[in-house]
Amino acid sequence: MAIAAWRVYMTEEAPLRNASLAVYGAQLLANAAWSWLFFGRKRIAAALADIVLLLGLITLTIGLFAQVNALAAWLIVPYWLWVALALALNASIWRLNSA
Repeated sequence: MAIAAWRVYMTEEAPLRNASLAVYGAQLLANAAWSWLFFGRKRIAAALADIVLLLGLITLTIGLFAQVNALAAWLIVPYWLWVALALALNASIWRLNSA
């Protein structure tokens, strides 16, 4: 992730460079919030809502990065897959605990 952001940051003035880095920063905050909600506060439903937002922000980051630096976008894809798995696990835990 850091290498992807660095590649975008080091790109010559591209029209969407700053916007893509802002969305990247937002997804980092959402990632930290998910860990705090899920592990720290044990708020499974709130963590589920946050991780849905997180996956959307990562998707947007990939799309924006692709317009600035294609390799940077591809470097984020494994992270997207990992968060998609975490979303499925979070949803399963929420479902099992709300029954």
